[in-house]
Amino acid sequence: MKLAQAKSAYVLSPALMETYSRLLVYSEIESLGIKGFLTHLLPTVLKNHAWGILHTLLEMFSYRLHHFQPHYRIQLLNHLHSLTAVTQTNQTQLHLW
Repeated sequence: MKLAQAKSAYVLSPALMETYSRLLVYSEIESLGIKGFLTHLLPTVLKNHAWGILHTLLEMFSYRLHHFQPHYRIQLLNHLHSLTAVTQTNQTQLHLW
């Protein structure tokens, strides 16, 4: 969250992303990780327009989406839909995701 708030161009380690996404498969960690992602991390990234971090997070979660409960999927889609109102968003890339 600190990287997103600093609007850093720092690229997150692929190994870190893979480890975190593998941990999300376990049901107890999954709900805690997804809740934290949707309530804290994603809004912070969106508020600070940290597009590089957002892209990495969405790519990571796209591989694990089939493990999520439906209400978390809907909440994620609502956050993504709110991005369309932000003028700095690359709309073409967002629609391709």
